[in-house]
Amino acid sequence: MITVQKGLFKGEGKLTQSFGVNAAAYEKFGLKGHNGVDYGILTGTELYSCINGTITELGKDTYGYGIYVKIENEECGVLYAHLKEWKVGLNTKVKAGQLIGLSNNTGNSTGPHLHFALFPKPRNRNNGYAGYIDPLDKKLVNWVDKISTTEPTTTEILPNKELPEGFYKINEFTRGMELYDLKKGDAFDTILDKANNKVAELQVEVAEKEKKIINLNADHKIYTESIKEANRKAVEDLILENGKLLKEQKAEHKIEIKKLGDKITVLEEKAKEKENFIDPSKCDCTNTPVVDKPEIVIIPKLTSYTFYELILAIYNKIKNVK
Repeated sequence: MITVQKGLFKGEGKLTQSFGVNAAAYEKFGLKGHNGVDYGILTGTELYSCINGTITELGKDTYGYGIYVKIENEECGVLYAHLKEWKVGLNTKVKAGQLIGLSNNTGNSTGPHLHFALFPKPRNRNNGYAGYIDPLDKKLVNWVDKISTTEPTTTEILPNKELPEGFYKINEFTRGMELYDLKKGDAFDTILDKANNKVAELQVEVAEKEKKIINLNADHKIYTESIKEANRKAVEDLILENGKLLKEQKAEHKIEIKKLGDKITVLEEKAKEKENFIDPSKCDCTNTPVVDKPEIVIIPKLTSYTFYELILAIYNKIKNVK
């Protein structure tokens, strides 16, 4: 059985979500249900470690746990999620009851609360809850008022052991990194605390840059979609404009075709009229018989329509007959 210390946070809190509930809400995370317990507490509430262990993770999960802390020892691991800030450094050792952070509403959260989760070791990640178990199951977890803090801290492991001045400053291992000049009287725990604090600061900086990248990607997507929409609208307008122009051209072509048709009709009518006139120059009257009344002459069908020429031709023929 796992032993943990009571008092996860300062003051009172209300259990708002139990372990294993709301399966549909956590299916998208690959879980059978809620993999911890939630306590509704005010933003900025102090949070305390419930075990003696080491800070193994300080993270920021924008779409999940938000800012979180993970503490582990040989027996188990515990997770505090949706924090406002950390109060510990990565890889530092903490005792049960030690301040580790402040509560908030970061990550996938609907209100200020603490998400607390616990997993035994060895961790079975295939249990449907990513290895976590119900921390309120009395058959698995024993909550006590006080845990012995005999587990040594970093200072107890190396109690202010002094280092030779200028020790461990190797440029090839620290190229591009911030160097710490060791001085006589410095202790390992002091150096480690400073290093862990620096790591924590860098993790926050990286998380902020990741957030900016996400926002930039979102803005780029919106800009790309707007460009696509503008191009689509421009193409549609061009098609409509060309269609209108083509329609107008077709109407103009119909008018021109009608005019040409009318002209052809007129020309055809004139051609038919021309066939019914007599052309005097083509008139053959050599075999025209003489009749009693010479003024009457048989004239073959001609093609010209000049009336004056026709009368003149008839007159000449009649004159010759006499």
